[in-house]
Amino acid sequence: MKNLYKKILLISFFLTLFNYNQALSQSDSSSNETEIDFDLEDEKKSEAIKFKNSGLIQILNKTNAKATNVDIEIGKKISFGSLRITLHKCWQASLDQKPESKMLIEVFDSKNDQDKKIIEKRIFYGWIFASSPSLSGIEHSIYDITALKCK
Repeated sequence: MKNLYKKILLISFFLTLFNYNQALSQSDSSSNETEIDFDLEDEKKSEAIKFKNSGLIQILNKTNAKATNVDIEIGKKISFGSLRITLHKCWQASLDQKPESKMLIEVFDSKNDQDKKIIEKRIFYGWIFASSPSLSGIEHSIYDITALKCK
């Protein structure tokens, strides 16, 4: 499972790098003498702008086919049925790139044992992508979680 997360992060990194190179090549084609100034402060500011304070996810109940949109703030834990969901990071692509939202979430499933104690088991921790919901799906018998957008 860890290898899958590593592959997803690696693919995400290369897609971001590819989009950046495409933007550079488009700006180079518009003028032959373009200077590229790599100011680290500007890069840090643009990265900070891409990370948002909350995210919108859709939770599908597979038993009754009812979809519910849920707004989650960074660091807050919400409850939905037997699930406990925490949003750790929410990244939104800039307007000049292909529309994409990436969310780092952690999902716990709560169950009662024989002694009526509530047991929480982590069933997912990783990035989910709005453009490719099947890339890193949450495996649960009742619920399906999809990223929609960052706010």
